[in-house]
Amino acid sequence: MTARSQTGRTRALIGAGGLAVVAVLAFAAWFFLVSDDAPEAATSDDAIATLGDDTGSIPRGNTPSGSVEPASIDGVWTVDTSVGNAEYPFDDRSYVGYRVTEELASIGGNTVVGRTLGVSGRLEIAGTQMMAVDILADFTRLESDSSSRDSALRTQALETAAFPEATFVSTGPVDLGEVPANGDTITVDAIGELTLHGVTNTFTVPLEATLVGDTIVVVGRATVAFADYDIATPTAAIVVSVDDVGELEFQLFFTRADGDVEE
Repeated sequence: MTARSQTGRTRALIGAGGLAVVAVLAFAAWFFLVSDDAPEAATSDDAIATLGDDTGSIPRGNTPSGSVEPASIDGVWTVDTSVGNAEYPFDDRSYVGYRVTEELASIGGNTVVGRTLGVSGRLEIAGTQMMAVDILADFTRLESDSSSRDSALRTQALETAAFPEATFVSTGPVDLGEVPANGDTITVDAIGELTLHGVTNTFTVPLEATLVGDTIVVVGRATVAFADYDIATPTAAIVVSVDDVGELEFQLFFTRADGDVEE
């Protein structure tokens, strides 16, 4: 082999290696990098505000705060999946999602947020007791700011192709302390079993629940340690670190189950 051919081969190998590095960095960029306008975590005030506005538009047939109190909140309430009116599709709809913080080389900290509208579930209330909470989230419908990242989650981290659903089922009643008045927010902890990534653990979920007319608004967030659910954090050259914990967050609107009429 001549010196010229050896030089050409060396250049080709270097070029191929350079392309591989570029490909890895590009993969890391779309997987980990998020825009600076990641949505804020839900709050009770923001969720309640979506039930009506100054124009009098009140989705889901709800009654604004300050109206006649319902006779009773006893019975079964189910997650309302009706389509909202907000420009951002998650603002006024029920969702479950995740929030993870990462540190990127030469970029700094970023927050990754993904949410799914594929939520179903129920509350059962008797007097001042929330007797049961049962929530199921379809993680195959998770959406972040990157469809490529969402696709990658099928086989990495949450591995939604193998573990498509996450569930939370309470293991005992929750004492509300009192029957909530219309517009009042009650803060409680619900203890149950969280199944995530195929692993089930006892889990405590802090909830803020507000009765708004014919709707119960439930908002909350809780820290999840990835190791507890056998979730491996993705790695790439651009990533300095990814937190070994994330936040499970949710905004849920409950309305009475069909046929479950107030007394």
